[in-house]
Amino acid sequence: MDISSKLEASVVGVGCVYVLYSVQSFVHSYTILFVSAAFCWSVYTERKWQRRTCLISKTFCRPRARFSVWSVLIFPLCLLSQIRSSDSSTSHEDVLLQSYLLVLNPMYLAHQILERPKHFRDSCAMEIFLEAVFGVGCPLLMGKGWLDSFAFGLMLVAHLYLMRKMLLLLPKTFTYGELVLVSQLIVYFVHNNAMSIIKKMTAENYVLDKEAIIATVVLTVAISVAIFHNSKVTASPIKFYVIYGLLANAIIIFWITLLHPFSFEKLFRYVSRNQIYLLSYWVLWSVMAIAVVIYFNKHKNRIHYDVRKYFHVIMVAVYLPGLLLEPMMLALAAWCAFALLFLLEQFRMYKIPPLSSSLESSLSLFLDEKDSGPLLVSHIYLLVGFSVPVWLSTAAGHSRTPEDYVSCFAGLLTLGVGDTAASVVGIRYGKTKLPGNSRKSVEGTLASIVAQIMGVGCLNYFVSVPLTPRILFTLSSASFYEAFTDQIDNLTLPLFTYSLLRLSS
Repeated sequence: MDISSKLEASVVGVGCVYVLYSVQSFVHSYTILFVSAAFCWSVYTERKWQRRTCLISKTFCRPRARFSVWSVLIFPLCLLSQIRSSDSSTSHEDVLLQSYLLVLNPMYLAHQILERPKHFRDSCAMEIFLEAVFGVGCPLLMGKGWLDSFAFGLMLVAHLYLMRKMLLLLPKTFTYGELVLVSQLIVYFVHNNAMSIIKKMTAENYVLDKEAIIATVVLTVAISVAIFHNSKVTASPIKFYVIYGLLANAIIIFWITLLHPFSFEKLFRYVSRNQIYLLSYWVLWSVMAIAVVIYFNKHKNRIHYDVRKYFHVIMVAVYLPGLLLEPMMLALAAWCAFALLFLLEQFRMYKIPPLSSSLESSLSLFLDEKDSGPLLVSHIYLLVGFSVPVWLSTAAGHSRTPEDYVSCFAGLLTLGVGDTAASVVGIRYGKTKLPGNSRKSVEGTLASIVAQIMGVGCLNYFVSVPLTPRILFTLSSASFYEAFTDQIDNLTLPLFTYSLLRLSS
């Protein structure tokens, strides 16, 4: 492996040791052995992968980027970091089981790609049967009910299918590490929100809350994408509108049924005056972001790298009031924004009139070499990077621990403050390059650490976030990870920071 790969792997390895050391009293020794073995396997696989010239490297993965196989552990580390503040042993078992299952399929697929690169897309009935049996059998052995066990088995089968499908439908869009992270996020949130809404619907005293609305939004996005991309109608605008129109009507009928007898007074009972003010504030900043895009398109200016950091600053302005005042409302708004942004990207990618040409011309000025596939992911990753820490931290409901609340700021600190400072300082004043990296500089990395420390100092005026040695270690590790990785940091950096930040307070 080259020096950059070794340094990136070292930072991820240090993060694994830190998380395992912090949760060792809450997990069994076999969990520590499993994560350690998975990390060693990922380093071996990365080294073996870089020595070979695979079909998938040329055809499906994003060019001029490392595979970063150790990214299979970043999201499971986020789940393991939640164990310490969780109260029930049942939730411990769920988190551990999800962590194991989300690692196994990426390990299997990477092995299959290396050994049979021309046949990795093929799935046989025996493979699906064995995955289903393993996914259902493990929860049953742990004492889970049939519903939970069936859901875990379906999650395991869907995860492998999804990774293969994404490689085939979106070639050169992801590295292997990004592919794994995206598929893990999709499977995890769809599984958890589906189980949440099923349990709420079967409860005797059903109460409509923001968690139920979030679950509905997530499932709507997942169902719409699954129907559209498996119906082979991507070239037909008419069928595109018909499918999404029917789905929208089904969701409207579903909510009217939930709110029966329906009344606007009953609907607006869940919205306070402060939330209305916050929504108005977000709309204002959204208009300003659109104005920035229109300005640069009108003047046809060449977009310098640090100009895109304006959007990072706008995201800080949008997310900070929500994190301080209404985290649950922010989580719901972020899911709705993600659904809208992904829908617009489908308009652009499949050239659906009347928005496709305008979206194509507007976004073309802001692209870089990492947007090389049919799906443009940088702007979606930016929203996801800011939002995933909020989604994970608010998933437990309104009874959040201090660790939950502090970890909400992972995306804001790393992308909004640290990454922006590193970019601006590194481009304008960076002279001493980091080892193995011709783009990132020592000055930019130090600026990222200092800016995040200042950000924590400012947050301490609003919430209790003291600058402890553990916080300093977390911020430094995040900055070095951003400096050494060539993955799209909008996705990977907040997740890596989240797992450490939860255990640093």
